[in-house]
Amino acid sequence: MERSARRKPPSRRWKQASSISVVLICWVNNAGIFIPKAFSASTEEDYNLVTNTNVASFFYMSQQVIPQMKKQNSGHVVNISAVLADQPSGAAPALLAVLSKSPMPAVSKALALEYAANNIRFNTVSPRQHQHADARQG
Repeated sequence: MERSARRKPPSRRWKQASSISVVLICWVNNAGIFIPKAFSASTEEDYNLVTNTNVASFFYMSQQVIPQMKKQNSGHVVNISAVLADQPSGAAPALLAVLSKSPMPAVSKALALEYAANNIRFNTVSPRQHQHADARQG
């Protein structure tokens, strides 16, 4: 990845917001983008966009909130993955989603171990779309 393709961390804005006396109870890393393209059709631009959104946003924002949680000796970070990343389907090409979202459960476990002494919990949620029975019949 080229250096120019990476976004800079949002540290300035976070420092302004964190200067307010606040207790940070829970942080949800919910940024994500899905580009349904076949592997051979995916471009470097697609890769950079998905990586910057799905991975870099998690990395930079988690780095910003964990120090506050350590300071208060508590916190909870929830990382959003996707069922499609954990259980790919032939129904939709999902290489970039798998590549960027499937490591989230392992990342959460590693961070949970690293920050257990600080009472900071880490979990990953992998939502999927559910269709109501009435909608399927219509």
